[in-house]
Amino acid sequence: MLRLFIIIFGGFLISACNKSGVGEVASESGAVEAANSTPVAYYEYLWCKQGENWSQDTSAAYISDWNKEIDAMSDNLDGAAGYVPRGWTDERYDGLWVLRWADKAASDRGWAEYAASGAQERLEEKYPDRLDCGNTSGVDRFGFEMYAPIETPDGFASNSNYFLRNQFCNFKEGKSADDLRAVVRDQFVPAIEAGKAEGLYPSFWFMIGVPDYEGEDVRDFNWIEFTETAEETEKNESTFRASEEGQAIVENFYGVVECTDFRSWDGRILRRPASL
Repeated sequence: MLRLFIIIFGGFLISACNKSGVGEVASESGAVEAANSTPVAYYEYLWCKQGENWSQDTSAAYISDWNKEIDAMSDNLDGAAGYVPRGWTDERYDGLWVLRWADKAASDRGWAEYAASGAQERLEEKYPDRLDCGNTSGVDRFGFEMYAPIETPDGFASNSNYFLRNQFCNFKEGKSADDLRAVVRDQFVPAIEAGKAEGLYPSFWFMIGVPDYEGEDVRDFNWIEFTETAEETEKNESTFRASEEGQAIVENFYGVVECTDFRSWDGRILRRPASL
């Protein structure tokens, strides 16, 4: 953390940016629990820029050393990942370093312990000017309370690589979390689970992130979808929208909220959560 200089295989590889970037997300704090009323985790997304000495050659060694530093701490991360924009760029960052904590309190303790441990200085000395990541909340580090209405598929990202896409959404005038919950919990989730029972949407799952920071143009929530590959996401989308039920659910969803266009990311697990 604290100006992480990180090397990730093949590039920066985890949740979340609208048309203007990760810094634009949600205002209604309890807004979108969907099917679950308790967050499953607390996620932080750090904007990262490549340094002059950035290279793929020593990425494995760096990640190994970073994980060893985290292992030595009492408040270990639940998990970490890297996200790289797929098919688009943003001048403010080259990718995202994603941290998964049990909750906000664990994040606060973890950052404090990391700062006091000397881990950052050791990594910077061994891997100088590789990757500069943010640490200022609401500026280049963004926290979210994450809700997961369906379970992560067994064995998801077993080879560490996966695909995700996200969109940021606001409630339309006169609409609320209750309206969204009715669509997600009572329509979307049952349709997805029924499809999975028939062999459809094999690796699909999704989360809803409620922002935990202040800033300009903060959106109501972040909708994030995960699959093993971009090809599966494309197939899932085509299959879902091909049915009358799917079309109706999509119309109902966008009758409640207005969202940015989806943005695509290549993801890679750097520290595997126990839930995956």
